[in-house]
Amino acid sequence: MAKTDRIKLHIGAHRTGTTSLQAALHSQRPSLSARGIGYWGPHAMRANRFPGVFLSLGVGPLSADQQMAVESIVEINTALLEAQLEYQRHEGHEQIILSEENILGSIKMNFKSSGLYPDAPNRLALFARIFGPYISRISLTIRSYDAYWRSLIAFWLFEGGALPTPRKLQSLADQPLRWLDVVRDVSIAFPNAEIRVMPFENWIPDHQAHIDAIFGAPLGLPQQKTLHMNASKDKAFLHQKLRARGEIDAAERLGAAAAPYQPFSPAHIAQMQAAYAADLAQLQQGGMARVKLVIPAESS
Repeated sequence: MAKTDRIKLHIGAHRTGTTSLQAALHSQRPSLSARGIGYWGPHAMRANRFPGVFLSLGVGPLSADQQMAVESIVEINTALLEAQLEYQRHEGHEQIILSEENILGSIKMNFKSSGLYPDAPNRLALFARIFGPYISRISLTIRSYDAYWRSLIAFWLFEGGALPTPRKLQSLADQPLRWLDVVRDVSIAFPNAEIRVMPFENWIPDHQAHIDAIFGAPLGLPQQKTLHMNASKDKAFLHQKLRARGEIDAAERLGAAAAPYQPFSPAHIAQMQAAYAADLAQLQQGGMARVKLVIPAESS
């Protein structure tokens, strides 16, 4: 097994069915193990197994102190990763599927900046220095902007964030960073890896097919019921959540109807759907080196 083929990396993004996919991967661990494959998901990656690898380094050039912190994190975790992979080999796992959306950044940063992962370049560069030599394939799931931002805002409200203002909604519709920027950031950080971009809308119905695509070959995993976890909350649920926090005015502005939460106007939705369609068309044209738009019919 070539060193660069040890880890198959699924890098998110948030609100693209990652929790459901990771639950499916977790439940398939015995079957994956029987095929010589280990699985590392958020439960493993966020348990301080690799301390500091998700360090938020901000946007732009690093300060001297940040660079020193990065060098320390790289030194410590390079040794830890080698030890973990050796342990996995003893367990019979020649390959690892790693799924972790926090490599890219955070929901909080995206909402506050009105853009997709503005600090991804520094985060990815740090992660790549440690894990990059073991990775030849990266999978990134993307989603239509209107559905992505609607889901993210609903999660933001659920977690205690404020109801977005009309100005904020417009800034999200006009977002300065798009999926093509995220793909370029990943490509720059991992200059030798193949990058497979998977539209959420195509892949969410079938976790088994999604896992096969991330791995890069049919695995013949047992069929399981498709899970839908961490789904967006509806208006009635969010209304009660806001009222429970004492945000009565915000709750009344939101409304209490038992209907899907939709903060965007039809014009905003059309604008964001058109931007997403343009991104998919550009990815389909194949103009970015080592990047391929993948749909289920061509997942191998």
